[in-house]
Amino acid sequence: MIILPDCWSMNMVNGWMMVMVTSIRRNTAATEARTPVNATSNTSSSKIVIA
Repeated sequence: MIILPDCWSMNMVNGWMMVMVTSIRRNTAATEARTPVNATSNTSSSKIVIA
């Protein structure tokens, strides 16, 4: 476990969140392409994660 200064740790958390959001967006888009019926539920869940 490496202890970082607060600014570094916040930058790491923000970068990780951006990676997670982009991966969730990609998974949501792929799921919508495969199953159009669940498109609305997938977009609403991704918006909740982004917000």
